[in-house]
Amino acid sequence: MSERKRDYPSGAEKRKSKRKREEVIKKVPKISSFFHRQDTVSDLDWKDSSEARSSSNIHSEIEESQAHTSSDVHPEIEEHQVNDSDIFEDCNIISSDRGNFGDNLSECERKIIFKLGPFKPQGPFPKDSESNRPFSAYYYSYFNQAGIKLVRPWLCYSNVLNKPYCHFCWLLADRQNKSYSSA
Repeated sequence: MSERKRDYPSGAEKRKSKRKREEVIKKVPKISSFFHRQDTVSDLDWKDSSEARSSSNIHSEIEESQAHTSSDVHPEIEEHQVNDSDIFEDCNIISSDRGNFGDNLSECERKIIFKLGPFKPQGPFPKDSESNRPFSAYYYSYFNQAGIKLVRPWLCYSNVLNKPYCHFCWLLADRQNKSYSSA
């Protein structure tokens, strides 16, 4: 009789390794021990009531100054938004669809397209003449083997050209390279 060694652990070995794992887990501190709650300042800490009154005056002054600064900040933001809309009108851009642009992009167009993000229409899509199959909005994301949904931020579809393309390849490609093709 030949004695063969086991390929798997016995029940006793499994229980022993489980006990070791549990002991290691017990030695590890809980995650809540790493976070400390900051105590708020209570009224007992204030020994002098005049200090308390002066602090409340300071708080009200701070709130008033913040109100003044916040009202000063809003007009700048509104002006900035107006400037963005002017840029959109200057470039005549409705969407970042590749078919709306020529092969060479100006720096202004490139910045606006990056700001708009990839053009991802939801369909319906026409059928391809070669394969007789339409593009699908489901291609914009996929599920990996773990079942997690991953988005493909680079994938776009052009309604004008009726074909998918890589958004970042189109914008960042080296057009001077001999292997570059606009198709």
